[in-house]
Amino acid sequence: MKHLIQSKKIAISVFILFVLSSSLNAQWNIPDDAKNMKTPAATYEAINIGKAIFAKDCLPCHGTPGKGNNNAGINATDLGAEEYQTKHNAGQMYYQFNTGMGIMPSFKDRFEEEDKWNIVFYVKSFDKDFKVTGEKPKTINADFILKTDESASKVFANVVTVNDKGDSIAAKDIGINFYVKRVFGNLQIGDAVSTNQVGTAVLSFPDDIAGDKDGKVVVFADFADPDTYGTKIKSVELNWAKPLHYKNPVLERSLWGPNNRVPMWLLLSYLFVTGGVWLTIFYVVFQIRRIKKAGQ
Repeated sequence: MKHLIQSKKIAISVFILFVLSSSLNAQWNIPDDAKNMKTPAATYEAINIGKAIFAKDCLPCHGTPGKGNNNAGINATDLGAEEYQTKHNAGQMYYQFNTGMGIMPSFKDRFEEEDKWNIVFYVKSFDKDFKVTGEKPKTINADFILKTDESASKVFANVVTVNDKGDSIAAKDIGINFYVKRVFGNLQIGDAVSTNQVGTAVLSFPDDIAGDKDGKVVVFADFADPDTYGTKIKSVELNWAKPLHYKNPVLERSLWGPNNRVPMWLLLSYLFVTGGVWLTIFYVVFQIRRIKKAGQ
């Protein structure tokens, strides 16, 4: 009975892996009418709205378009890659987004029709030949500095813009993103924080953010709208995070690890097999030497 239950578990596991593999390797079957679909006019305002939605709902899997940081583990496509852009127009992208396939869900009922197109326009904007109507927003000369208040566990981003006279003035209603450094990228802390009347965006540092073993963590900040305000990244090191004492599970469970968790029978088996291999090698070498001497 025990062997039968184990066999059933193995069979179920194999079936799940087969289904998952099939869904990952499935191919899109996009109808011709999607390619010839009449699409709304793409505007820079629509692209900016789509960018904000994409960052929240699509970026965790697909990554930043064109950056190659998509989630390869689930076979997510880099939507900004040239190969993808040349093979899909806006109508085909809309069909994929609206329909879904495999582990990618359908977003048909999740967003309003206008926002669906806003996301499509943002993705398609990475195609250099994509037509966008209207005047492209001018980049505003802006910069910011980071300050901290350790007693209140707060980080301040003081933002200034430069007017036509060259004077620096405090800038309000400008979004600032805050991140903490992680091994495979940066983890955003909440949503973008807008600057107040005096041009300051305030981040109350969460008490559940993990740092290194001493509680240190690096906080990054940048403009939420780099197309308008430019790409500026500032960072500051803090010691406000929760200390994280990482234990390597591989080291703890290995035969050579500094622990007492290895079963004695397993350790003895390892030593017996290893010792047997080396004894066999020495025996073969010894016999070869004897044969060589006997031949002389």
